Amino acid sequence: MAETPPNRNKGPMLDNLRKGAAKVMGTLLFLVLILSFALWGIPNYTRDVTSNTIATVGGAQLTADDYRRFTDEQLQQLSLQAGRRLTRENARLAYRIQQFQQGNFNADLDRDLLGFQINQMLLEEKAKAMGLAMSDEAIVEAIRSDPQYQGPDKKFSREIFDEKLRQTGLTEAGYFRERRSSGMREQILRSLVSGLAPSKAMIDILHQYQEEKRTISWFTLDATKLPKIADPDEAKLKEQFEASKRQFVAPETRKIMLLKLTREAIRANAKVTDAEVKAAWEKDPESWHIPERRRVQQIVCKTMEECEGVAKEIAGGKSFLMAALETNGARGRLDQGLLSRAGIPDPKVAAAVFSLPVDKLSEPIEARGGVLLLRVTEIEPAKQRTFDEVAKEVREGLEQVKEREAATRLHEQIEDLRGAGKSLKEIGESLKFEVKEIPSIDKTGRGADGKPAIADQEASRMVASAFDGPKEVPRDPIELSDGTEAWIEVLAITPQRDKTLEEVKDEVKRIWIEAETRKALARAADDLVAKIKAGTSLEDAAKSISATVEKSEPFTRSGGGGKVPPTAIRQAFTLAKGAAGTAETADGKSRVVFVVTEISPAPAPTAEEAEKRKQGLAFQLQNDAQALYVQALRQQIGVTIDEAAYKRATGTDQPK
Repeated sequence: MAETPPNRNKGPMLDNLRKGAAKVMGTLLFLVLILSFALWGIPNYTRDVTSNTIATVGGAQLTADDYRRFTDEQLQQLSLQAGRRLTRENARLAYRIQQFQQGNFNADLDRDLLGFQINQMLLEEKAKAMGLAMSDEAIVEAIRSDPQYQGPDKKFSREIFDEKLRQTGLTEAGYFRERRSSGMREQILRSLVSGLAPSKAMIDILHQYQEEKRTISWFTLDATKLPKIADPDEAKLKEQFEASKRQFVAPETRKIMLLKLTREAIRANAKVTDAEVKAAWEKDPESWHIPERRRVQQIVCKTMEECEGVAKEIAGGKSFLMAALETNGARGRLDQGLLSRAGIPDPKVAAAVFSLPVDKLSEPIEARGGVLLLRVTEIEPAKQRTFDEVAKEVREGLEQVKEREAATRLHEQIEDLRGAGKSLKEIGESLKFEVKEIPSIDKTGRGADGKPAIADQEASRMVASAFDGPKEVPRDPIELSDGTEAWIEVLAITPQRDKTLEEVKDEVKRIWIEAETRKALARAADDLVAKIKAGTSLEDAAKSISATVEKSEPFTRSGGGGKVPPTAIRQAFTLAKGAAGTAETADGKSRVVFVVTEISPAPAPTAEEAEKRKQGLAFQLQNDAQALYVQALRQQIGVTIDEAAYKRATGTDQPK
């Protein structure tokens, strides 16, 4: 029952460098990365010395073990957020997709995590040089006053605190260590941006820019009413083919064999009989009864005198929770959970717990690790259960054990047969497993028909294995997220090649006609704009091609124009009232001709709008200042990266 010393081997978690660890528990990993790396960038210094040290920041070193532990923690946190276990490949792919959507086309999760650690180390080295420190008392007080750890009564809740730690995968000691480091980093950054705020002129300019509105009237050209584009001759086809040759490449494809050890196959080799269920229960029927359990809370004191004093304060009206927090601080574990007598290792403590009425304070009890004050808040009575009541649980327990054994046994059989030189097809026939031959698959996972060749949610990992190295390289089993495995065997490789004109003539013809149609539309639209500039009304110009004029709603630079193409919105803000323009439609298949009919200056901002813009600009200014500061620290403190050690740590040093 006495609290054991906290484990202090856990590494720090990824947090928001500006706000510290107090906010990190509720922050999504990828959002933090977007904010941090978009602003601060990633160092790219290299050196040739091969070692276990990935990076050196001033006098501090980041070892491969530190880096791997840090990235493993981020993967664990992301898995908790996703509600399922994510592989490193899943995380890398998700990060690339997200960053691609943000306009970062060269995102690299491993490199960005390394950059983030280096930025933290730079700030920590600077904090040491400045002699900054954060006491235990300051950390405890910060936790006690942090709203995210408070219950409905606005007081510190140990249960909430423990749950937050569990969600993030941090030990208590690891969290305190990270809170201290992040607190020192925060001191530096807060002092750097203190008082940094945008001027009223900046706020007004931004407001005018973002809230000015324009209205246009427009019509759309109909490509089908243009003169028909004649088919290209052979010379034009060849010219278009040469200009578009990069589009006409047949990718490398591979013929593969796929063996998947499915959950169904494992269960088929792990059947549990009724007789086995009965026998397992009869072996120890008492173990299936539910013993009485009690929910226990405790306060740990250093001495008997201290405990007696605390007991008097509680008797005088102080709440047990407040007494626990004051005595043990934020690091004390108040609620011990529902415990059976067997679950309490100290017989003296167990006897006291199971003799206490609900909400009655115990006498001080000397135990291993300190003197305890105990309270029971809930009693769950014992329950005797018959075989019929527990048969399902017994069966499920046996099935789990047998399935684990079957999975291990089948894995070893498959690997033994592979080691003996058997192909996956032969192994499938021997073990009665389904083996799928895929005649052609490319790196995107598509077959010769352009459809996904592997119907599995983790097909991308199987494809990655298939294309990892030459045909002869034996591939490791792929551990899938549901606990099963898959094996890939490459049977043949068809190298990438350029397609001939004869193979893609129809596609080349389509591309040429589409390009010529766009040119014709652009010429027709330019002619109509010229007529409008010469005095023809928009309505008459539309009538000349049997088009209908439409009027937009007022829109800002960020949109709101309904069907108005984004390119027309952008162009409208470059034109004067009454001026005409033309822009391509969103699908690229036609063009609009428009006239700016109204320009509405931004109204004066409300106090709320002005404050919102002020905060947004202040955030950007502060980010810029932080970015410049960290860049300066890199120059001042010095950063080197051992690329060879980094590649070994990330597994990117293996030849493809």
